[in-house]
Amino acid sequence: AKMYEKPTNTIEPLATLSKGTEVKILSSTVYFHLVEAGGKKGYVLKTCIETVTESLDDQEPEKEEEKPDEEDEQEEQEETGTDNAYFTILRIKSERANLYARPTNTEEPIGCYGKGSDLYMIGEPTKYYYNVRVGDQTGYILKDSVAAYRVAIGPDEEYESRVYPIELPEIEEEAPDEEEEGKYEEVG
Repeated sequence: AKMYEKPTNTIEPLATLSKGTEVKILSSTVYFHLVEAGGKKGYVLKTCIETVTESLDDQEPEKEEEKPDEEDEQEEQEETGTDNAYFTILRIKSERANLYARPTNTEEPIGCYGKGSDLYMIGEPTKYYYNVRVGDQTGYILKDSVAAYRVAIGPDEEYESRVYPIELPEIEEEAPDEEEEGKYEEVG
């Protein structure tokens, strides 16, 4: 998961957190958690964090946390003229795009999605593929099939992902043509 200085993924990340890294959630916006991990504080997309609730007996007493720098938030609001949150998503631009279990199209796709479906990057891209989550599936999708979009939403709005699954065609194995097997071409 990428950690950002502000609640937006349109800027360069401060750090990258490995899968399984424990973080402490300090506060939340609509799409981001302000977290502390390894002595660093930053914003991480909520979709990248799995929350685990401790029982009250195991919890340490709450310490006074320092507030995020409100000047930065106010400065960003003045620049944009709103208090919208911004984040980037990938959206399928071709009529259909296949989702693969690994970054190769030599295997059968595990899913297929139509134009306009929203994708969220969950890992590092390869040369030709993005590692994405779409709906409840994760996998790899060709970079040529998608485009990046910047989404702005108000503080009380919630973004509803658009996902348009397409049925994968059943692949029938073709039997070899028995008549052709008996013919040989002379090479001379």
